[in-house]
Amino acid sequence: MRTPPAPDGTTARRASLKDMLDPAGAEARYAARFGKRSYRWSVTADGLRQAHITFDDEMGEWVRGLLDAALSPRRGGPRFVATDEKEKADALIRDPRTNEQLAYDLFIDLLRAGAFANVEDVYGANRR
Repeated sequence: MRTPPAPDGTTARRASLKDMLDPAGAEARYAARFGKRSYRWSVTADGLRQAHITFDDEMGEWVRGLLDAALSPRRGGPRFVATDEKEKADALIRDPRTNEQLAYDLFIDLLRAGAFANVEDVYGANRR
């Protein structure tokens, strides 16, 4: 029976504790989660394109960190002292898009930046 996620974060803490108590099993559990990473594409009946992503542990945390940092002013995150940073945060708070729309736009911007990046700019001359 699968345990549903707890709203207070105890599910993640329980998993971490389990991993500390059973390090050999932790490696197997990680490998099983990593093996479930996936990207699925579909089109709805009305023509909307949808994607569903299942992240591995590392990339899930990386993406969550990006979104948390980008949306922190809207989620009650830190307020900035520098005038230009405060103005950016205030503009984000006033933005009429939902947090889900802002997350989507950030995700697309990241894909575009990666797709159009010059390989030498990204990796430099030491590319292997």
